[in-house]
Amino acid sequence: MKDKFAKIWPVRKLSIVITLATLSFNGKEAEARMQKSLTGKPPVAESICKEIKFQSKLLAPKIKHLADKSNEEKVEGLFEIFAVKNNGLKINDSKKDSRVPREIDETIEKGGDCSEFAMVIAASLKYLKLDGGALLVRMKGREENDIHVVAYAKTNGERIIIDPQANGINKILDGKDYVVLADLTLEQLKYLYFREYGDYYYEQKSYGEAIRKYEEARCLYKEDPYVSYSLALAYQRVGDLKKASEYAAEFLNAGEDKLKKFFPKNHKKYAKNISRIIVEANTNEGVEKYNQGAKEYNSGKTEEGKRSIEEAKKLFEEALRIGKENGVIDKKEEEMIKNYIRSCE
Repeated sequence: MKDKFAKIWPVRKLSIVITLATLSFNGKEAEARMQKSLTGKPPVAESICKEIKFQSKLLAPKIKHLADKSNEEKVEGLFEIFAVKNNGLKINDSKKDSRVPREIDETIEKGGDCSEFAMVIAASLKYLKLDGGALLVRMKGREENDIHVVAYAKTNGERIIIDPQANGINKILDGKDYVVLADLTLEQLKYLYFREYGDYYYEQKSYGEAIRKYEEARCLYKEDPYVSYSLALAYQRVGDLKKASEYAAEFLNAGEDKLKKFFPKNHKKYAKNISRIIVEANTNEGVEKYNQGAKEYNSGKTEEGKRSIEEAKKLFEEALRIGKENGVIDKKEEEMIKNYIRSCE
């Protein structure tokens, strides 16, 4: 161990910023967008469930006549009432997150997209005292980010899909093959409302509000890597690299099989790009930890200083490992991190 430790300086903030969906890279644009600050604490799960409920003034008059029917008749009746082909619900998608997601009555009045339709069906199942859930699926042969969601009823031990955009019950859209990404409870289905709200705010460059909505989505359902990914990007935008790094790690820890299922064409690209956040966060945290240790060591707090500098070394080594494994640091950056490691020895 050295007699004295000299201060080292933090790595410059990396200019690469991963943009949601498009993954375009623009350093100057990123600097401008990161001026938006995060305010307030993310709500806890208990308060989230009170924010959007299976409640509606327009729903009961449409479906109350089904209350005394058999379960099979209830399911068939719901499809007939809300099927797009019967002029039930109207398709009015969010057009790449250009509007906020709609709740039940607004969807009934103005139309909506598949997740809003699923909320209407879910509320109907609740009203008619039917068990059920929802499927998050990706249609084969379509774009990777073309995700579809449908509610289903459970009756006599069977799952019966109710998709207002399909030609009949137990069908999804045009009947093409699909991959199930998630099987949700009716309560978990609500997470999509907040996920889409987060996407809306992200597109509006209101990153603090986007974070709040994504956090709310995650409180209801933690298994969607898209939400982890989005949180990593949004926290990066507001300059909170520590939180960004946590969610980037959560995204990577989902595992290649799950990421490939959600993002079959681009899972490696997304994992590679988002690992850059972890490299930057670990490097800067390592610098802070090192300088803290140097101050402690040089002031006579030898053992405390040694521990802090050892922690810094581990952070630098992890940054170097992730950076090299994913090919997200160049030779100059690699040598800089190696110099940081040597400073700890």
